[in-house]
Amino acid sequence: MLATPRQRLDAAAGRLPRALREGTGRLRTDFSRLSVRLAPLVLRTRIARERERVKGLSDRTARCLKVQGERRRDRFAAVSGRLGAALRAALFAHRHALARDRERVGVLAKRAARASRGLLAERRARLGRAQQLLRALSYTGVLARGFALVRGADDRPLRSAAAVIPGQRLSLEFFDGRIAARADGGAAAPASVPPAATPDLAGERSKPANKPARRKTPAEGQGSLF
Repeated sequence: MLATPRQRLDAAAGRLPRALREGTGRLRTDFSRLSVRLAPLVLRTRIARERERVKGLSDRTARCLKVQGERRRDRFAAVSGRLGAALRAALFAHRHALARDRERVGVLAKRAARASRGLLAERRARLGRAQQLLRALSYTGVLARGFALVRGADDRPLRSAAAVIPGQRLSLEFFDGRIAARADGGAAAPASVPPAATPDLAGERSKPANKPARRKTPAEGQGSLF
């Protein structure tokens, strides 16, 4: 049982020196081949070649950067030129629009001024006509023509002589003011007065103030106001 493993060990021990020599020779050959590549001259050559390659890449990078910078500078100049032209055109259009709007505002302001003056003149004329109509229809216009308005003690107008009581306190209103009076005498007889002498005072009866009241005798039944 031990003979077979010993034989195997002896055979391996016999093959080991030869295998070591072959492996050492093979490694020496590989080392020689690699040592040629790793020689100082070869290394310096490779370093110089890599240095030239890096320098070339650096030069190309610098040229690319320069070209890109010039292109972008040209593009920026073109865009700046177009932007400046657009800004100038927009400014000119804005100024033109402002001038046109200013002119339109001026025209509209003149029209508005003329319209307001015309409207004001029309309103003033209408107001003048209304004032004239008011003066014509108001009883104060009648008083200004020389008539007087007779009022009782309660300040209510007296429309007829029959409404006056002897001894009654009266108020005579003229155009320029009022005066107090007292009715004297008996009851008044109705008198026919021409229509022109009895103007309508908006429903109120007035008496002429420029002529003194005619004093009647007691036999005639008419009392004096003063």
